[in-house]
Amino acid sequence: MILDDAKGLRKRIQCIRRQIHMNPELAYLEHETSTLIANELEAAGVHHIEHVADTGIVANIGAAETTIALRADMDALPIQEESSAAYASRKEGIMHACGHDAHVACLLGAAHLLAKTQFYGRVRLVFQPSEETVDEEGKSGAVRMVKEGALEGVGAIIAMHVDASASPGTILIDEGPVAASMDEFRMLIEGVGCHGAYPHRGIDPIFIASQVLSYLYGIVPRYVDPVERALISICKVCAGHAANIIPSQVEIRGTIRTFSDEVRKTIFDKIMSTSKIVDGLGGSCHLQFVDSAPMIKNDPGIVLVVKEVVKEMLGEAALKTMKPEMGSEDFGVYLKTTPGAVFHLGVALEDASHQIHHNAKFDIDDSILYIGSALLAGCAIKWLAENQNSET
Repeated sequence: MILDDAKGLRKRIQCIRRQIHMNPELAYLEHETSTLIANELEAAGVHHIEHVADTGIVANIGAAETTIALRADMDALPIQEESSAAYASRKEGIMHACGHDAHVACLLGAAHLLAKTQFYGRVRLVFQPSEETVDEEGKSGAVRMVKEGALEGVGAIIAMHVDASASPGTILIDEGPVAASMDEFRMLIEGVGCHGAYPHRGIDPIFIASQVLSYLYGIVPRYVDPVERALISICKVCAGHAANIIPSQVEIRGTIRTFSDEVRKTIFDKIMSTSKIVDGLGGSCHLQFVDSAPMIKNDPGIVLVVKEVVKEMLGEAALKTMKPEMGSEDFGVYLKTTPGAVFHLGVALEDASHQIHHNAKFDIDDSILYIGSALLAGCAIKWLAENQNSET
């Protein structure tokens, strides 16, 4: 049974996760991680292609044309870890605070399992860089992986994400929308800098920005249907260098999260109208939108496959319903062209301070990551068995 085989790999999977955790790397700089992945795949006898989207890796197991992909993201975050664990980050200001180290470890565990299992079809392993951010062209790792052919011939794709707030070993999944789209906006408000004692001789961009911020915070509650899910978060406001100098400009940056193209357009239109506020107060406004992550909408058929495998391996009690969340990730890029689904694996530690993703104290129970490996491998095998007559 795959779960028993995975249990035999428990220590190896845990060790891989901790090795990556100690050596975190930011987006498109995952060179050590990529080398570790390549070495593990080689040890498993799995053919792979390196340097896809710079540091990404694509591997294939099996020969038949019908193909399902399994995806893991690799990058860390610019956060200083606050941990006394022996496997804490060794790199100043960088840590795995979202679980991507665990995702890589689980997919490598699945590679070892699949390499020793007979099954119909082909499983493509996609190790993706840069989920957390985009490059200078505004492209996340998923965008570049797709552009470079990672999904060529693929009929379905599955991803796993750890959930540090869910009980260890529980599996959360549901069909339909499960994660919001996310767009970033960047606004530069320009005025005329002057002495703080003579504001009438300039045009104060901070005063203008205060009016703009009030308007931005009012868009969702006043221009979006209350039953729709939508969110605008202002996450950066930057201006000035001294207490007696009115600056010449203010930078505002934030994110937009929605589950509807119509709502997304409404919010975009309203944000663009801020230029009228700025112009009316004598300033000028430069606005840019960055399309970062589409909505994640789980395919019902693939969700059914995952649920059946979970019931077979862990029992129905392990299944929990995944509630739609405003958090985003670029797995939705793959779903634009290929049906797929993401499920969450509960990995909570008792200490609540470890349960917050993107937090300096984030940590997980990595002793149960073998379950993630078993489910990834089992879901791929089951989907292939049910789709062996649909060659692509």
